[in-house]
Amino acid sequence: TKKMSLIIQSSGVNTNYFKPAFCIKNKDPIVLFPSRVIREKGINELIRACNSLWLKNINFKLYIAGDIDPGNRSSLSKDDLNEQKNNNNINFLGHVTNIKHYYQKADIVILPSWREGLSRALIEAASMEKAIITTDVPGCRDVITHKKNGLLIARKDPEAIEKSILFLIKNNKLAKHFGKEARKTVIELF
Repeated sequence: TKKMSLIIQSSGVNTNYFKPAFCIKNKDPIVLFPSRVIREKGINELIRACNSLWLKNINFKLYIAGDIDPGNRSSLSKDDLNEQKNNNNINFLGHVTNIKHYYQKADIVILPSWREGLSRALIEAASMEKAIITTDVPGCRDVITHKKNGLLIARKDPEAIEKSILFLIKNNKLAKHFGKEARKTVIELF
């Protein structure tokens, strides 16, 4: 019957598997980018924003959990990546099979994508109560509501990425609140 029906907007995630876990506090906050390393996912803007923060002596680590996609003309090249590999603040993880482990470690999850289907990565991160920064585009704003359960930014905007990372690092209590609200959203909708 209609009264007993429920529409799930995506394939959903197992919220018993992707659940918050007690984590040891990181010496420096960890910002996790869980995506293929292609321009449309906002990787260039993210690295630009992070480099600006590091120049201002803001301490955090960027974990990139994704690989280049040689068949995609938008993919960063190995040379592009090699330029960044000397940066001790960036940890290139490549393709990750157990992303849950890195969600557990992360303080902030960021996906500054230019466009997106309904993002499974955002749903998983939200289910694990992570503070999320993503773009105000369909597929991302379906998971995150600005200043309710995360932060939405304009696409292709390194300055907005920079300000949002800094804001969540400096407002840890609010970041945790966003994470709790994000999980509620996932349980309700996904």
